[in-house]
Amino acid sequence: MKKKQSFHRNKIIQKIFYRGSIKEKVNLIKSLKDFFLEPEKVSGQPVFLQIEPTTHCNLRCLSCRNPELPIKNHMSINEFNTILNQFPYLKKLNLVGLGEPLLNPDFELFQEECGKRDIALGLASNGMLLTQRKIDSILNKKLDWINISIDSAEEKQFQELRPGASLETIIKQYKLFIKEKNKRQKRIETGIAVVIGTYNLNQLA
Repeated sequence: MKKKQSFHRNKIIQKIFYRGSIKEKVNLIKSLKDFFLEPEKVSGQPVFLQIEPTTHCNLRCLSCRNPELPIKNHMSINEFNTILNQFPYLKKLNLVGLGEPLLNPDFELFQEECGKRDIALGLASNGMLLTQRKIDSILNKKLDWINISIDSAEEKQFQELRPGASLETIIKQYKLFIKEKNKRQKRIETGIAVVIGTYNLNQLA
Protein backbone atom coordinates (compact mmCIF):
# COMPACT_ATOMS: atom_id res chain seq x y z
CA MET A 1 0.00 0.00 0.00
CA LYS A 2 2.75 2.48 0.97
CA LYS A 3 4.68 1.64 -2.20
CA LYS A 4 1.61 2.38 -4.33
CA GLN A 5 0.96 5.66 -2.55
CA SER A 6 4.62 6.69 -2.89
CA PHE A 7 4.55 5.80 -6.58
CA HIS A 8 1.43 7.88 -7.18
CA ARG A 9 2.88 10.79 -5.17
CA ASN A 10 6.13 10.65 -7.14
CA LYS A 11 4.22 10.74 -10.43
CA ILE A 12 2.46 13.93 -9.34
CA ILE A 13 5.74 15.52 -8.26
CA GLN A 14 7.27 14.66 -11.64
CA LYS A 15 4.23 16.05 -13.43
CA ILE A 16 4.61 19.39 -11.62
CA PHE A 17 8.34 19.58 -12.39
CA TYR A 18 7.95 18.80 -16.08
CA ARG A 19 4.56 20.33 -16.90
CA GLY A 20 3.72 22.72 -14.06
CA SER A 21 3.88 26.50 -14.11
CA ILE A 22 6.78 28.40 -12.53
CA LYS A 23 4.59 29.19 -9.52
CA GLU A 24 3.65 25.50 -9.11
CA LYS A 25 7.30 24.44 -9.27
CA VAL A 26 8.38 27.05 -6.73
CA ASN A 27 5.57 26.03 -4.38
CA LEU A 28 6.49 22.34 -4.75
CA ILE A 29 10.10 23.07 -3.80
CA LYS A 30 8.90 25.01 -0.74
CA SER A 31 6.50 22.20 0.21
CA LEU A 32 9.20 19.52 -0.09
CA LYS A 33 11.52 21.67 2.03
CA ASP A 34 8.79 21.98 4.67
CA PHE A 35 8.20 18.23 4.56
CA PHE A 36 11.84 17.31 5.23
CA LEU A 37 12.85 20.15 7.58
CA GLU A 38 9.54 20.39 9.54
CA PRO A 39 9.81 24.11 10.38
CA GLU A 40 7.45 25.73 12.89
CA LYS A 41 6.01 27.85 10.08
CA VAL A 42 5.71 26.35 6.59
CA SER A 43 6.49 28.36 3.47
CA GLY A 44 4.72 26.26 0.83
CA GLN A 45 1.06 25.52 0.24
CA PRO A 46 -0.24 21.90 0.32
CA VAL A 47 -0.03 19.82 -2.83
CA PHE A 48 -1.62 16.74 -1.22
CA LEU A 49 -4.76 16.83 0.92
CA GLN A 50 -7.02 14.44 2.82
CA ILE A 51 -10.71 15.23 3.38
CA GLU A 52 -13.40 13.43 5.36
CA PRO A 53 -16.46 13.75 3.06
CA THR A 54 -18.94 12.20 5.47
CA THR A 55 -19.30 10.79 8.96
CA HIS A 56 -22.17 8.52 7.94
CA CYS A 57 -21.34 4.83 7.56
CA ASN A 58 -23.19 1.64 6.66
CA LEU A 59 -21.09 -0.51 9.04
CA ARG A 60 -20.25 -0.60 12.75
CA CYS A 61 -16.62 -1.76 12.73
CA LEU A 62 -15.14 -2.65 16.12
CA SER A 63 -11.91 -0.73 15.44
CA CYS A 64 -13.72 2.48 14.44
CA ARG A 65 -15.02 5.35 16.57
CA ASN A 66 -17.81 6.15 14.12
CA PRO A 67 -20.62 4.51 16.16
CA GLU A 68 -19.71 6.83 19.08
CA LEU A 69 -20.17 10.05 17.10
CA PRO A 70 -23.12 12.05 18.52
CA ILE A 71 -23.77 13.90 15.24
CA LYS A 72 -23.21 12.71 11.68
CA ASN A 73 -23.15 14.85 8.55
CA HIS A 74 -22.35 14.80 4.84
CA MET A 75 -20.06 17.41 3.33
CA SER A 76 -21.89 19.39 0.64
CA ILE A 77 -20.46 20.28 -2.76
CA ASN A 78 -20.40 23.93 -1.67
CA GLU A 79 -18.32 23.07 1.42
CA PHE A 80 -16.09 20.89 -0.76
CA ASN A 81 -15.46 23.75 -3.20
CA THR A 82 -14.82 26.18 -0.36
CA ILE A 83 -12.06 23.90 0.91
CA LEU A 84 -10.51 23.37 -2.53
CA ASN A 85 -10.51 27.11 -3.20
CA GLN A 86 -8.16 27.55 -0.25
CA PHE A 87 -5.54 25.27 -1.85
CA PRO A 88 -4.68 26.61 -5.32
CA TYR A 89 -1.70 24.24 -5.73
CA LEU A 90 -3.57 21.07 -4.77
CA LYS A 91 -2.81 18.10 -7.05
CA LYS A 92 -3.83 15.05 -5.04
CA LEU A 93 -6.92 14.51 -2.86
CA ASN A 94 -7.75 11.48 -0.74
CA LEU A 95 -11.32 11.00 0.53
CA VAL A 96 -11.15 9.02 3.76
CA GLY A 97 -12.27 9.24 7.38
CA LEU A 98 -14.68 7.75 9.88
CA GLY A 99 -17.47 7.54 7.30
CA GLU A 100 -18.02 5.72 3.99
CA PRO A 101 -17.28 8.22 1.16
CA LEU A 102 -19.67 6.54 -1.29
CA LEU A 103 -22.60 7.35 1.03
CA ASN A 104 -22.20 11.06 0.37
CA PRO A 105 -24.95 12.09 -2.10
CA ASP A 106 -22.56 14.66 -3.64
CA PHE A 107 -19.74 12.16 -4.26
CA GLU A 108 -20.08 12.33 -8.04
CA LEU A 109 -20.04 16.13 -7.88
CA PHE A 110 -16.75 15.85 -5.99
CA GLN A 111 -15.45 13.73 -8.85
CA GLU A 112 -16.58 16.25 -11.44
CA GLU A 113 -14.96 19.13 -9.55
CA CYS A 114 -11.64 17.33 -9.22
CA GLY A 115 -11.78 16.58 -12.93
CA LYS A 116 -12.24 20.27 -13.72
CA ARG A 117 -9.34 21.25 -11.46
CA ASP A 118 -7.04 18.44 -12.63
CA ILE A 119 -6.73 17.04 -9.10
CA ALA A 120 -5.90 13.33 -8.71
CA LEU A 121 -8.72 11.80 -6.67
CA GLY A 122 -8.89 8.62 -4.62
CA LEU A 123 -10.77 7.14 -1.69
CA ALA A 124 -10.88 4.45 0.97
CA SER A 125 -14.07 2.38 0.99
CA ASN A 126 -15.45 -0.62 2.83
CA GLY A 127 -16.56 -1.97 -0.56
CA MET A 128 -20.13 -2.86 0.38
CA LEU A 129 -21.64 -0.20 -1.88
CA LEU A 130 -19.76 -1.17 -5.05
CA THR A 131 -22.81 -2.47 -6.86
CA GLN A 132 -22.95 -2.58 -10.66
CA ARG A 133 -24.95 0.65 -10.70
CA LYS A 134 -22.52 2.47 -8.40
CA ILE A 135 -19.51 1.17 -10.34
CA ASP A 136 -20.98 2.38 -13.64
CA SER A 137 -21.65 5.75 -12.08
CA ILE A 138 -18.24 6.45 -10.54
CA LEU A 139 -16.28 5.05 -13.51
CA ASN A 140 -17.86 7.69 -15.73
CA LYS A 141 -16.09 10.44 -13.79
CA LYS A 142 -12.72 11.33 -12.27
CA LEU A 143 -11.13 8.61 -10.12
CA ASP A 144 -7.45 7.69 -9.83
CA TRP A 145 -7.35 5.09 -7.05
CA ILE A 146 -9.52 3.20 -4.61
CA ASN A 147 -8.51 1.19 -1.53
CA ILE A 148 -10.85 -1.40 -0.06
CA SER A 149 -10.68 -2.18 3.68
CA ILE A 150 -10.42 -5.90 4.47
CA ASP A 151 -9.29 -6.92 7.98
CA SER A 152 -9.67 -10.68 7.79
CA ALA A 153 -9.53 -13.47 5.22
CA GLU A 154 -12.07 -15.51 7.20
CA GLU A 155 -15.77 -14.74 6.71
CA LYS A 156 -16.83 -15.39 10.30
CA GLN A 157 -14.11 -13.23 11.81
CA PHE A 158 -14.60 -10.56 9.16
CA GLN A 159 -18.29 -10.19 10.06
CA GLU A 160 -17.39 -10.00 13.75
CA LEU A 161 -14.87 -7.21 13.07
CA ARG A 162 -17.14 -5.38 10.61
CA PRO A 163 -20.79 -5.92 11.61
CA GLY A 164 -23.03 -5.40 8.60
CA ALA A 165 -20.39 -6.45 6.05
CA SER A 166 -19.83 -9.62 4.07
CA LEU A 167 -16.35 -10.63 2.92
CA GLU A 168 -17.80 -12.71 0.10
CA THR A 169 -19.87 -9.78 -1.17
CA ILE A 170 -16.98 -7.32 -0.97
CA ILE A 171 -14.58 -9.62 -2.84
CA LYS A 172 -17.22 -10.26 -5.51
CA GLN A 173 -17.86 -6.55 -5.98
CA TYR A 174 -14.16 -5.69 -5.87
CA LYS A 175 -13.50 -8.14 -8.69
CA LEU A 176 -16.43 -6.66 -10.60
CA PHE A 177 -14.98 -3.16 -10.16
CA ILE A 178 -11.59 -4.31 -11.53
CA LYS A 179 -13.29 -6.06 -14.44
CA GLU A 180 -15.37 -3.00 -15.35
CA LYS A 181 -12.51 -0.50 -15.04
CA ASN A 182 -10.29 -2.72 -17.21
CA LYS A 183 -13.08 -3.07 -19.78
CA ARG A 184 -13.31 0.72 -19.94
CA GLN A 185 -9.49 0.97 -20.02
CA LYS A 186 -9.53 3.17 -16.93
CA ARG A 187 -6.11 3.62 -15.31
CA ILE A 188 -7.36 3.42 -11.74
CA GLU A 189 -5.08 1.98 -9.07
CA THR A 190 -6.73 -0.54 -6.74
CA GLY A 191 -5.51 -1.73 -3.36
CA ILE A 192 -6.43 -3.42 -0.10
CA ALA A 193 -6.14 -1.65 3.27
CA VAL A 194 -5.68 -3.84 6.35
CA VAL A 195 -5.78 -3.03 10.06
CA ILE A 196 -3.24 -5.47 11.52
CA GLY A 197 -3.77 -6.99 14.96
CA THR A 198 -3.04 -10.18 16.86
CA TYR A 199 -6.35 -11.54 15.59
CA ASN A 200 -5.29 -11.57 11.93
CA LEU A 201 -1.48 -11.59 12.00
CA ASN A 202 -1.35 -15.28 11.11
CA GLN A 203 -3.39 -14.60 7.93
CA LEU A 204 -0.72 -12.34 6.45
CA ALA A 205 1.79 -15.11 5.85
